[in-house]
Amino acid sequence: CRDRLIRVSFIIQQFRQAIITAGISGKITQNLRRKSTEKSAYNQKIVGKLSDFADVIDPNPSHRYPSYKGGTIPILATEQMSGLNDWDTSSAKLIKSVFYEARKTAHDFLNDDIIFARKGRLGLARNPPQNIRYVFSHTVFIIRVKADNILPSYLLWFLRQESCIDWLLSEMNSNAGVPTLGKSVMERLPVTIPDYAEQQEIVRCIEKLYAYVDRIEARYQNALTRVEQLTPTLLSKAFRGE
Repeated sequence: CRDRLIRVSFIIQQFRQAIITAGISGKITQNLRRKSTEKSAYNQKIVGKLSDFADVIDPNPSHRYPSYKGGTIPILATEQMSGLNDWDTSSAKLIKSVFYEARKTAHDFLNDDIIFARKGRLGLARNPPQNIRYVFSHTVFIIRVKADNILPSYLLWFLRQESCIDWLLSEMNSNAGVPTLGKSVMERLPVTIPDYAEQQEIVRCIEKLYAYVDRIEARYQNALTRVEQLTPTLLSKAFRGE
């Protein structure tokens, strides 16, 4: 049972990526395009590079860490990225308000920003924490949509594609040391943008299917926990003569 359940985790990972691929490629909305009376609109796609559609911001361009003495605001790096969407701020170092105010003046902090890991680990695209104050280290990029015809949540899913990571890895400097993604490479990432209405439908479909996968994963975790408990339970009963 344990061996078969462990295989499920890999299937779930593949399923998640297949959903994104089907969504961004347009396969997931092809029936909608066929039924649409505005077929010309649904078939229009804009192809360009990331910098055509979004600003790529280095949130700490000096790459120097500020003083932590007397700090109250977490500075977030790739290490604080948790799961697919979350942040674990419990391990974050704390900086002073003056550094936060300086970074807020320089580039501000928006809820629909996309945070992209650029050092050590690559990708892990997600939105920033909500309803708290924070700053970011130089281990991430802030990607901010600048075009009215682009849905930030669509670009977020686009950047979660394995093909994006593969392209970035192929373009990165492969010198020894900790792999670090350069801003110029990130800005050159090829991006395909469909019609706004199709972006909305793609995001809706992906999020609906991801919620379904989350339910499957919860059942998998529950089953795995029960199986892991089975052996000690059997041994306990055996040695008690039950």
